[in-house]
Amino acid sequence: MLHPKGMERRGFLSFLGTGALGLLASAPAGASTARALTLAELVGKSTSVLVGTAVAKRSSWTTIGGAKRIVTDTRLKVEELVSGADPSATEIVVRTLGGVVGEVGQIVEGEAELTIGEQGMTFVTQLDSALYGVTAMGQGHYPITADARGRILRQNRQLPALVGTKVTAVATLRGRSLSDSLALVRAVRR
Repeated sequence: MLHPKGMERRGFLSFLGTGALGLLASAPAGASTARALTLAELVGKSTSVLVGTAVAKRSSWTTIGGAKRIVTDTRLKVEELVSGADPSATEIVVRTLGGVVGEVGQIVEGEAELTIGEQGMTFVTQLDSALYGVTAMGQGHYPITADARGRILRQNRQLPALVGTKVTAVATLRGRSLSDSLALVRAVRR
């Protein structure tokens, strides 16, 4: 018997089966997108911009928007206030979405990843009197590494795909020395 378009039934079913197998065997997508922010927008949306080192973290369940979610609270040792409001503390707690509680883990694509012992420049927004969030998720945290040029900012490992045509904060800061980056951020606040 022929399919209406002239293909034999067996060939048509084989074609459908192969397509379905391809869909089942494909890896899940692990990307997210976000509207790109300029450096001025990122600084403007932030309560403070800090250089600090993550010293401890703890994940727990909380309710967000009526649903139970895992969040990770990271203690960040504040080493330098770059711009904005002084948090008036040597350590602050920064909340990010996702984490692991017991045997359950949640990943939030595009969220900032703060690693224990790693220094970074972090743009934060005060959520309440004792809690901060990373402004614009992965766009708001820049791990600092050392190389022959000195201390250099990297983009966050969990940076989402950015949409928009403007010069982004990420493009402005990524690969730049810490001292140059500090000067750029401070110039925006003036």
